[in-house]
Amino acid sequence: MGSCSTSAPEARTFSATGLLILQVRDGRIVHARDYMDSLGTYRELDQLPALVAALRT
Repeated sequence: MGSCSTSAPEARTFSATGLLILQVRDGRIVHARDYMDSLGTYRELDQLPALVAALRT
């Protein structure tokens, strides 16, 4: 697992954690899966309460 940093539209820096799994055959990537901690990203952006409210409607 790792983390990356990027900027939100408000130019605020945040971190997002994710995992990239590659399947390699004969030296070539034949399959890729990307898993991100979406709830953690919403939390970092202070948007988790808005997400929960939207899911309740």
